[in-house]
Amino acid sequence: MYWLRFLPYLSLGLATVACFLVAEFVKSEDLSSILTSVTSSGVFFFVAYFFYDVIRQKVLRKEQGYIHEHIRRKLAGCIFNYLYFIKKLIYGYNLNTNTIDNILGIVKLEKHELKNHVANQSYLGFQIFKLTNEIRNLFDEINGDTVFLKFSSHLDSVNLLKISNNLQSLERIYRDANNFILCAEKGIEFKVIDGRTLNPDNDDKLLLIKKTAYESRFVVYDSGYFELPDYELLLNRYVLKTEAAEEISNLMKATLTLMTPWLPDIDNVHGSEKIFRIIRGFFNEKTGVANNKSNLYVADIIEAQKRI
Repeated sequence: MYWLRFLPYLSLGLATVACFLVAEFVKSEDLSSILTSVTSSGVFFFVAYFFYDVIRQKVLRKEQGYIHEHIRRKLAGCIFNYLYFIKKLIYGYNLNTNTIDNILGIVKLEKHELKNHVANQSYLGFQIFKLTNEIRNLFDEINGDTVFLKFSSHLDSVNLLKISNNLQSLERIYRDANNFILCAEKGIEFKVIDGRTLNPDNDDKLLLIKKTAYESRFVVYDSGYFELPDYELLLNRYVLKTEAAEEISNLMKATLTLMTPWLPDIDNVHGSEKIFRIIRGFFNEKTGVANNKSNLYVADIIEAQKRI
């Protein structure tokens, strides 16, 4: 509690004043001298504590500045992952949209623009049945971090919980086949495989890959975790129903509003590197470079041009 900071001033001040007043009225010169000396010491300690408190507060503000910047950067990274996640729902698997500007530009989209994008999108089952645990856990981990809990406001913690809940709601809507119209065509140009079949060091994510002109080489367009009953639906194509598009756009806009205090910029998502790895523990760091243990090419990477 902030008022506790002034308790030492109050106690020192009252004790000093009390000693001064008693020294004026006591008849014993020895006792009066002692009380006068205590009063002088009280004034000294009051002034000394004042200077100590001023310096201490200055140091704390500087330290807290570093801590808040650390928290902001950590949250900015989580938000960037979220923006990249919904980028695939808004723009689909168009690799031309895999730019920093497009992803950060999502926060500027109005609700009606978000609705138009998601309503006019032709979805692969791989996009809509993906579990959101990986993204949601990023926010949950921060909200359970002791540094964040100590140096952030109660409102910030509540907003992170709301973001996590919104992600769950978004997943619920997308994974409900009743919110979609099944199209006749399928994503025959794609193939879904287990990442470990290409490289045992990969985790158990499924990969959405596309063939290239080279028979032994593939491009990874997406990755994620899925429930077993959804495996057979991942290459189906779907169109979102109007009511669901309205609900999704509302959720996306509300979530972006909650993220406003920590929105990332180009400087705190990729630093000084030209290539930024989107999801931690991904399969390959560079586009156009074969994996050490398999001929796996990755398109799920953003290339950011350094600004002059």
